Amino acid sequence: MKRYKLKTGGKVGNHEFLKVIKCLRKAGYSGEEIGVYVMAGLPGQRVGEVEESIAYVKETGARPMLVEYSPFPYTSV
Repeated sequence: MKRYKLKTGGKVGNHEFLKVIKCLRKAGYSGEEIGVYVMAGLPGQRVGEVEESIAYVKETGARPMLVEYSPFPYTSV
C-alpha cells in the first residue's frame, strides 16, 4: 500500500487505521458495521498486494469493500 500513498494522496497509514478501528469498536460499532474500501487495479499494483490489504482489514475485524480504480479520461498514469 505504501508505494501508492504519494500518487493517490493516501489518507491514512496502518497506525492511524488501527486507532480508528479501535475508536469505532469502543463507540459500539461491530466489525460488520465498519466497512473499509480497498482499491484494486491501480497502475503497477500486484494482485498479491490487494489480497494482503483485504487480509489485513479482516484481521482488524472490519469488513473489506473492494473498489476498482477507474481514472477520469485523460488522467496521466
